[in-house]
Amino acid sequence: YGPVVLAHLEILAGLEFGGEGVAPKPSYNLIARAPWLAYGPLGVALALVALPLVRQARLPRGGAELLAAWAGAAGLFLGVELLTGLQVRYLVFLTPLICLLVGLALGRLALWRPVGFCAAWSLVLALLAHGAWGWLAGALARVAPSMVPLLR
Repeated sequence: YGPVVLAHLEILAGLEFGGEGVAPKPSYNLIARAPWLAYGPLGVALALVALPLVRQARLPRGGAELLAAWAGAAGLFLGVELLTGLQVRYLVFLTPLICLLVGLALGRLALWRPVGFCAAWSLVLALLAHGAWGWLAGALARVAPSMVPLLR
């Protein structure tokens, strides 16, 4: 793939960003808001809390490498959007990993019985309510969801 990548980089180097050229100017404000809109503040917070827990989790052989490659690929495409403004849908690719991280955080919290167990289920219900609210608003009140996360 080397020659193809080099050819694309040469084309990219010749583009003018944000003007009348082909490449769009990066929308940094939308890039920053996209994870909050995609996963909600609670989802983002739980995923961040779970990051240190991944090192303690017993993963199958090759699991750590898979997670690193998964996150690395999303980071690479985030970099592509930050540098070029091209939308590459990295949040869609990252969603299953975010769900795994949220589950890891909630599972660890649920081990602290009985308070942690109740707190974990309360957070699950809050996540479900957040998702259901967005769906119900769209289905019943014709409130369109933001396209920002889908485009990132």
